Amino acid sequence: MARATKAELERRLDLAADMLAKGYSGTSVVTFMSQEEGLSRRQSQRIISHIINKIIRLRTCHIKFFSNKS
Repeated sequence: MARATKAELERRLDLAADMLAKGYSGTSVVTFMSQEEGLSRRQSQRIISHIINKIIRLRTCHIKFFSNKS
């Protein structure tokens, strides 16, 4: 299988992020991405991991921003 384009990767990230935001478990999203998008489970897990790490970074930046306000 060929590498995904940047646009395709962004679409997959958005799809997985939307599902997580709606309350689906990580395991459910991995299963969905594997079955519906034709990805391996490991690649689906990488996508979920990327989203979670992005959320953590955003929250950390947000906390630092507001903790520096005096």
